[in-house]
Amino acid sequence: SRFGSQAMVASIEAKQTHSNQWEAYIDNGREPTGLDALSWSKSLVSAGAGEIIVTSVDYEGTKKGFDIELATKIIPNTSIPVIISGGCGKLSHINELIEKCEPSGIAIASCFHYHVFTPKIAKASIK
Repeated sequence: SRFGSQAMVASIEAKQTHSNQWEAYIDNGREPTGLDALSWSKSLVSAGAGEIIVTSVDYEGTKKGFDIELATKIIPNTSIPVIISGGCGKLSHINELIEKCEPSGIAIASCFHYHVFTPKIAKASIK
């Protein structure tokens, strides 16, 4: 309460276990928790998180695009901002995610680290 809920950002590392089901993982996606990622997102909201960053373990580092299916399950499941992470490999992936899921934010790492494109170019490409 001292800093406000926006200062508390929760993280979910999710891995698909069955059709339409994702499990929350820890330790950079190496250790399963046994928790359903969608249920966990609701618990995080109840616990006072102000934002959630969701990383798809299945898509992280692949550069094949974001896990749209996971994003479309998590985003409407919560009442707080959701940042989607994992899988961006080209500019079109950003627009696809925005068009299909409307995330509050997008986390991109390797495309910036390896100079595939810059944050300025990414912002300019958003439709």
